[in-house]
Amino acid sequence: MARRPLELQSLKWPFVGLAVLLAFSSIWAVYDEVVPRRPWKNFQREFFQLEEAHLKADRERARKRLEAPETKQQLDAARAELKAATDAISGNPEQRREYEAALKAEEAARIREEEAKLYLGFDKSEQDAVYYALREARHEEHESQEKKLQARYDEWQRKIDEKTRLYAEAIAAHKGATESRLKFIQRRDAAQATIEAIEKPIREIDKRLEAFSGLGKLPQMEQYWIEGLKNSWGAPTVDRCQNCHVGINTAGYSAPWEVLEAKRANLPEADMKAQFAVDPEMADAYQKIHEAVCEDVPRPPDAVPIGGYQPPAEPSPMGPAQASECRPRATWEKWMELAEAYCGPNARWFVKAKTVLKDAKGAVLVEQRPEWKGIARNPALEAMEGEVKPLEERVAQACSDKETVAALEEAVKTDPFDVKPVFRTHSHRWELLTKAHNPETFGCTTCHGGQGVQTKGVRHRAFRHGEDDHDWNDPLTDEVKVMGRKYEGAFMQSKCDKCHTQELTLARAPLLSKGKKLFIDVGCWGCHPIEGYNDLPKRGPTLTNIASKTTRGWLQTWVAYPKGWRPATRMPNFWPGAVDANSIPHNGSQKPEEVLAQQQKLREQEVSAIVAYLWSTSEKAPLLSQSAPKGDAEKGKETFESVGCRACHVTEKDSSARRSEGSEERDYAPNLWNVADKARPEWIYSWVKNPKALWPETKMPDLRLSDAEAANVTAYLVTLKSDRSYPEPKAGAAEQQKLAAQGKELIAKYGCFGCHNIKGFENAQKIGTELTEHGRKAVELLDFGDVRYFTEDPKHRQTYANWVWEKLHVPRIFAYERVETRMPQFDFTDDEALAILTFLKGQTGETPPPEYRTGMNEVQAAVFKGERLVFWNGCRNCHVVEKRGGKIRDLYNDENLTFAPPVLTGEGAKVQPAWLFAFLKAPSPLRPWLSVRMPTFHFSDSDATDVVHFFAAASNKSFPYLTAESKPLAGARAKEADQLFKDLQCINCHVIGQLRAGQDPGSAAPNLLLAKERLRPDWIPPWLKNPQALLEGTRMPSFWDFSDEAHPTSPSKLFNGDAKEQIDALRDYLMHLELKTTQPTKTASATPSRG
Repeated sequence: MARRPLELQSLKWPFVGLAVLLAFSSIWAVYDEVVPRRPWKNFQREFFQLEEAHLKADRERARKRLEAPETKQQLDAARAELKAATDAISGNPEQRREYEAALKAEEAARIREEEAKLYLGFDKSEQDAVYYALREARHEEHESQEKKLQARYDEWQRKIDEKTRLYAEAIAAHKGATESRLKFIQRRDAAQATIEAIEKPIREIDKRLEAFSGLGKLPQMEQYWIEGLKNSWGAPTVDRCQNCHVGINTAGYSAPWEVLEAKRANLPEADMKAQFAVDPEMADAYQKIHEAVCEDVPRPPDAVPIGGYQPPAEPSPMGPAQASECRPRATWEKWMELAEAYCGPNARWFVKAKTVLKDAKGAVLVEQRPEWKGIARNPALEAMEGEVKPLEERVAQACSDKETVAALEEAVKTDPFDVKPVFRTHSHRWELLTKAHNPETFGCTTCHGGQGVQTKGVRHRAFRHGEDDHDWNDPLTDEVKVMGRKYEGAFMQSKCDKCHTQELTLARAPLLSKGKKLFIDVGCWGCHPIEGYNDLPKRGPTLTNIASKTTRGWLQTWVAYPKGWRPATRMPNFWPGAVDANSIPHNGSQKPEEVLAQQQKLREQEVSAIVAYLWSTSEKAPLLSQSAPKGDAEKGKETFESVGCRACHVTEKDSSARRSEGSEERDYAPNLWNVADKARPEWIYSWVKNPKALWPETKMPDLRLSDAEAANVTAYLVTLKSDRSYPEPKAGAAEQQKLAAQGKELIAKYGCFGCHNIKGFENAQKIGTELTEHGRKAVELLDFGDVRYFTEDPKHRQTYANWVWEKLHVPRIFAYERVETRMPQFDFTDDEALAILTFLKGQTGETPPPEYRTGMNEVQAAVFKGERLVFWNGCRNCHVVEKRGGKIRDLYNDENLTFAPPVLTGEGAKVQPAWLFAFLKAPSPLRPWLSVRMPTFHFSDSDATDVVHFFAAASNKSFPYLTAESKPLAGARAKEADQLFKDLQCINCHVIGQLRAGQDPGSAAPNLLLAKERLRPDWIPPWLKNPQALLEGTRMPSFWDFSDEAHPTSPSKLFNGDAKEQIDALRDYLMHLELKTTQPTKTASATPSRG
């Protein structure tokens, strides 16, 4: 069949088909672009609806406040006053009669003023003409004419004086008339202002509601483009997170618990409105729900109170028999959401404390927390043995008593908080965003991680923040999963370290702060090089003279298993397999007891070798005596307990009273209950006399004990011993020499020199991995060994967090035939491991530009450097330093609190830097009658300067300090000041030079003779005005009442009763106080050597 030519064929149907296909493709492309690829638009629309609903609810509450009887009465009165005031100005002739009279009076006064001014000008002109003629007569020396002209000049002057008087009266009259007229205007304006103030809230809301009229608010893409901060692949940070999290930096959407915490902290009403934008009615509604679902629990104080702090007891768990009312999982989830919003992290949740959870079969669910037995467990092995879903995923129903269930259900019904998590305001927004981290400057992913530019899911799935997108270089940090358990916010705190490297304590990053302190406390940097920590002194004592300190038998026991002798020691275990077979890899055919026996034998051999080397290289210590002087143990105990030793040490077995800031499981300083087992008496005597003579890098300070006191303390300490024996090794000299050679190799292998000074290893290099960039280490670079938990499911289980977690718990577990692991086992608890993991994850080696980092200005740098010195030297064991610390205060009560070490909050504003520097270098007794002493730390000039600068910077005081001169007293002022000092009876408490005969040391206040050298003059007036404002709980009375700052009252008539003048005079009196008469002899309770 012949084909028709192509040009004669009809192509309309193919073109129709193509056109339809193109149309559908275009429609689909537009739809896909606008809807699936723009989920943030739906979020914004939903938020706008929420915002409008909140504004309408706010307006309704504002309207009800206007309709309240009292407010309505005020508003009606103001409106009536406005009408009357307006009518008085522009009403009918009768109503405005007084105002028009005032206008006429003002106009008449104005005319009189102008006339008086004009006539005064005329007279001055006439006088000027006479004046020039008078000058001419004087110049030409026409005496008679000069007299006439002088008389005329004087006459005009009299007229001018009279006209000047009249002009002044006219000005005053004009001013008075104007004020009379303005009173009508002011009356009207005052009434209008009153109405506007009452109606202001509703007017402001109406103005904001205008944005929703017409088409309303339309979604629009916003992004933060931050050139200075690079993302994980080195490009400028671009964040679009706020397109969904629309309310993240907007007041009014904060969780109720934050609002209530601010309210309990008595935040001023204006600040509450600015930070939270919540009406009082809404705050009251929040409080009602809070009381129904939460129990407020006092937070542990940062500063230890006198007598110590006892945390509230945990409530007894509800028994299944009491839990008679049950609700399904969906209801329980609502209860949990409610508690999360209203209770927050600091209150007790009734839904946890007063419920019994059950699974689908009705079995009671109890959260199983690993029991801490003093040694680390193997998390991977436990996960393999009992891997189950988290408890919250197994809940089928929640049960409680009728009252609790009713309260929770009523709370859910009446809950006014309708803000989804995605729309909530950032927690602590004012502190973290507004004041410190403006999102436009810092972005979101800088702290939270994630892919800031991505706003849609992958493969047409819902957006899940990268949970299903493994191409994200930097996963979100809001939650980290470790061995199946979730820890919220841990890695987000890690992010803080890149900008806050120099800060040791971050208020909103407690895990990171704890990790930093624990890292320092256990001496990780001794083996691992890490930037910022390499210059710290070695953590352990010097071993170059160990034979002078202890016995060989004790050293053998200690090195073999330190925790066996002191459970809370920071010294790790180098042979963990000798204690727990599961802490090292071993053949599955081996029984645990066989592994233990094998490892114990290895430990015995290696410990003998190490001890042999240490003993063979030990030098003679510079002891003060080859035998300890005899002393009185009872007096020694009294000295030990009074001079300050108990700020760091305890003498009770298993006591946890003095633990490290980094961990509640680690002693700050050794527990001395069995110290006599370890230390020779002659070494103890020399040590307590001057610790740095035996160990120059020790943190223990010098308490300046006299020979007799040191002998007594030694006598007491040698009574602290157990009944344990420490047999000496019996190897011969040749064998000891052979062992010593092996010991040297083992010390090099295990890196003991990282923490201890050991002869022969003075220049040895650290043996551990560099940790400066450990937090960005790829999983592919981590060796998971043959651990079954990781090899069975590498895709999901081989993660950075899991590897570090296992390594911190059982560091030897990753060894196999080609890899030898040497890291010792610190027996970290889960809390400790999480803190160290958080710290390590923050070590990325990133250095943001200076404008993003803290510690870049002089004040911050001084505070951070000082904080490290305060932490390292344990200052907070004795003192409350800048509102934190004071552990020793648990030994005092209300009757002897004045014997406690002083509070050092605001010390920089109080004392002169020159005095503080000299005091730190060589402490001198401020109150010699006290037993507790300020020790000598033997600070270098540099360290002492840094501590002084720290206190000055923390109090926002200038440094270096320019000595301020106070005005010397003289004459009547001096006499009045002296009389005022006597009238106030200052010497009833304060000492001038020394204690008065019979004066109770417990009631004695500081020596005022030291004021001129010690105190800043500008600190004295605020202290005298209100001592409680500077030192809460002080016994210092306030003699003046400054509740009305403009008109303070005084108990004295001196200086004309002027309180401010009296205080200034007392300041000058103290700054020039001298000892005028010989003081009585000091009481026997004081000794010059104490401080």
